[in-house]
Amino acid sequence: MSTYTLDLLFLAPPKDALPGPAISHVSVKTWHKGGYKIKDEPWVLTPQCMGTTEIDHQIDRLKDELEAIRAKAHRKYAAYRRLEQQRFSERAPNAK
Repeated sequence: MSTYTLDLLFLAPPKDALPGPAISHVSVKTWHKGGYKIKDEPWVLTPQCMGTTEIDHQIDRLKDELEAIRAKAHRKYAAYRRLEQQRFSERAPNAK
């Protein structure tokens, strides 16, 4: 089974660079697959954000998307269970 942990990727301008805003992304921090921890370059899940208002908006968007995925999964699993019950009842001998 794969699992992912999310984190904030916060990037401040280097001290020797011209002044500029800090930027941030929500990113995949780690990825575990079958007991193996995989760490590569971060996978960013949001566009570049330059302040708390932007990151708040992106986190709210991710939450909305995850809730929509949850609802879709519930619908798909419910339909699958109904189909499996129908198939089982068609295969079962008629008890009279």
